[in-house]
Amino acid sequence: MSIALEVNYNSSIGGDVMPIYTAVIHPNENIPGYWAECITVPGAFTIGDTIHETQMNMYESVSLMLEDDYPEIEDFSLQFVMSHE
Repeated sequence: MSIALEVNYNSSIGGDVMPIYTAVIHPNENIPGYWAECITVPGAFTIGDTIHETQMNMYESVSLMLEDDYPEIEDFSLQFVMSHE
């Protein structure tokens, strides 16, 4: 059973739309590095040593989650938000 995704859309040329998912990056508490969760794609999470690595890993994580449940979504964008917890 699939869970409905909360998606923002932006318009692009030609009337096509691309979904934009929000991912939150958190600093690790006890070790260097970061972890991230995509709050709009359930189950998509990752870790990384740097913010850039964490962002790249999140693209892969979201792709894998969408691959099985939403094969019609071929392209997407991520909006990253830093957590200050």
